[in-house]
Amino acid sequence: MPRVSAETAVGQVVVAIPQAARVFERLRIDYCCVGSSPLGEVCRARGLSPEAVLVMLESARSNTTDLRDWSRASLAELTDHIRERHHEFLRAELPRLSQLLARVVSTHGPQHPELEQLREVFTGFCGDLTEHMIKEERVLFPWLREIESPEPGSDSSCWGLDGLLACLSHDHDDVERALEVMRDLTGGHQAPADAGASFRSLLEGLAELERDMHAHVHLETNILFPLARALEAAGADTGCPCQREEATHACDARRDT
Repeated sequence: MPRVSAETAVGQVVVAIPQAARVFERLRIDYCCVGSSPLGEVCRARGLSPEAVLVMLESARSNTTDLRDWSRASLAELTDHIRERHHEFLRAELPRLSQLLARVVSTHGPQHPELEQLREVFTGFCGDLTEHMIKEERVLFPWLREIESPEPGSDSSCWGLDGLLACLSHDHDDVERALEVMRDLTGGHQAPADAGASFRSLLEGLAELERDMHAHVHLETNILFPLARALEAAGADTGCPCQREEATHACDARRDT
């Protein structure tokens, strides 16, 4: 099994030890969007002992064996997992949380004015994620499957991935910022004294959404995107003209906002 040290990037720690995600969630260590930072540097910035965290990580590795090592999966398996586990979760959960949030704002808005800002941030978050999933499912995922198992006579030539992956990575940065703002607005997803059942359910849902997004972004940033870049560096062809135009328009629109 791969060993990790204080010099290992936090994203690669979770690649080597999938169970590390649970440790990092407890310690509030970002392992997805800033996954290239060394573990020791991140720990010291948070006032944590790198040595103590390394002990926790090795303990998690030895005590938990039910998490799959997605760095060893095929591209088809990985993209299917992202779509079926994380995209479908979002498609079910975002509308539910949106309805809950509207109910909570209606009931508790006068006493908690921060809820209106929370709704504004959450609405933008939902729109950004919907666009992100479309770009992946209509452009990136089909391209990767075609590269891994090309159909006879298929032609997947046309364009490089740099622009698309840069756009998707920018999406991840936006997602992380929105999650941080929502966490701050809810006091770390803690229910106030006057919270009823809907308010508490909303906060629990937002906390679960944050955990799922961290795992989701980690799989893409630290595993899927590097594999895609490696394929391109090896001389693989990419995309098709209609997909390129669709993705380019979506990315340009995001940059202009």
